[in-house]
Amino acid sequence: MKKAIFLLFVFAQFSIFGGQTHATAEAKNKEDTNLCDTLTLALMSSLRKPIDQAVEEIYQSDGNEPEGLTWAPF
Repeated sequence: MKKAIFLLFVFAQFSIFGGQTHATAEAKNKEDTNLCDTLTLALMSSLRKPIDQAVEEIYQSDGNEPEGLTWAPF
């Protein structure tokens, strides 16, 4: 009798909680994606000055350098 009750209890748990496992790599909500995009752009913007300085050094002896050459993340 105890074994039957135990098996019924185990079966009930599997039937209730067994089908609720979902593994996805998607964002839970759109705000998570927007925050990640915002942080990415903020990091890129924070690196603008060093990259502009490197671009100037690379093109300093080039006579055919485009006018107003800068690196912008947008």
